[in-house]
Amino acid sequence: MVGRERLFLCKCVALPGPELSFRCFTCHDRGFLRDELDKEHPDFGKAIPCPECALKQQPERTLAASGLPEGAERLGFSFWNRKSNPGCQGAFKAALAFAEGKPPLWLCLLGPPGLGKTHLACAATCRLAERNQAVRYISAPHLLAHLGSLSFPEMSQERERLKKVETLILDDVGAGSLSAWNWGLFEELLDGRYLPLRRTLITSNLGLEAFPPRTRSRLTAISCHIEMMEGLDFRQGKGL
Repeated sequence: MVGRERLFLCKCVALPGPELSFRCFTCHDRGFLRDELDKEHPDFGKAIPCPECALKQQPERTLAASGLPEGAERLGFSFWNRKSNPGCQGAFKAALAFAEGKPPLWLCLLGPPGLGKTHLACAATCRLAERNQAVRYISAPHLLAHLGSLSFPEMSQERERLKKVETLILDDVGAGSLSAWNWGLFEELLDGRYLPLRRTLITSNLGLEAFPPRTRSRLTAISCHIEMMEGLDFRQGKGL
């Protein structure tokens, strides 16, 4: 290819000010380019996706595929109030390191409601997506409801996907009344991710002693870092 000429596929709208403002200065936000080719060339006039736009859109696609609830993308690390609840700062640092691809490989955030465990889980999901790392966020109650709505073959496939996704963020484990089957499902997911050391973040309102022995054994393994969060419930206008 000799070079590339911008392909104007839509009307260019001027924004206020002396100059146009574009997110992408390669294609002027049109999303496509065309090659400078002779008219006789079979690819003459064909639109080519802009490579710069494709790179910028990858994190957006990763986040969209993560399962993060609508609106939760605003719960980033930058919105965490570091001056409040000093008993939660270790969890903040550990979640940030986890999201940046640093140790720990497994992270478990435990503590009573209202301390920001879900905030940190969502923030980690957003940061991983920004880094274009495959991540799946799901709350434990939603996971159980979701699996219960599937046929057996579909359920088996979904469980395998959760075992193999690059990073799994499982929020609010232990919420509600859980049966032995529910705990067995969580243990199966953890077992499937344990030996391959696939990155996993878990949050729970339960204390470690409330987990079944097998689950507790996985969470106290050398590859898992546990942060006990303490402080005031920010939902009551205090704390975070």
